[in-house]
Amino acid sequence: MDTVVISPGFEIRLPKRSREALGLAPGQRLRVVQYAGRIELVPFRPAFECPGLFGAAGEERRSQASSSASPDNVGGAGYSPRGGSR
Repeated sequence: MDTVVISPGFEIRLPKRSREALGLAPGQRLRVVQYAGRIELVPFRPAFECPGLFGAAGEERRSQASSSASPDNVGGAGYSPRGGSR
């Protein structure tokens, strides 16, 4: 188990071992969940990336996203964190 320190600006640096184990990338969003007196950081994945959630429509959207993903387009084609298209 690793320990992190909160900076004066309330930032933390995730340990390399944890980043690599979860496949996290710079700029990726994490959900902050407060639960039972602790904070959990959960990698955010758009619903269309969740296997089986939308059946064939989800498969089509996942394949479109993976074919157009780049470091500048972390969320995939047409993804916007506010729900609209770019």
